[in-house]
Amino acid sequence: MSDYCCERFELDQTTVCDKHANRKACPDAMILEARGGYGLPVRDGRAAYASSVIEIGFCPFCGAKLPPIGELED
Repeated sequence: MSDYCCERFELDQTTVCDKHANRKACPDAMILEARGGYGLPVRDGRAAYASSVIEIGFCPFCGAKLPPIGELED
């Protein structure tokens, strides 16, 4: 069984880009994992690098509830 709520979400999370070593730098990565939750990348960094995310509570593909992003640890 998959750890993802649907096949489309799994595809987004497991696709490897041949041009970008980091998902945060790849403009094709629609959803990024962040501290146990998920968010939409905010590409405001250098060379379109996603330096932050906007938290999403539900899968945009199937509507399943997603875990929240955890708190920052000091």
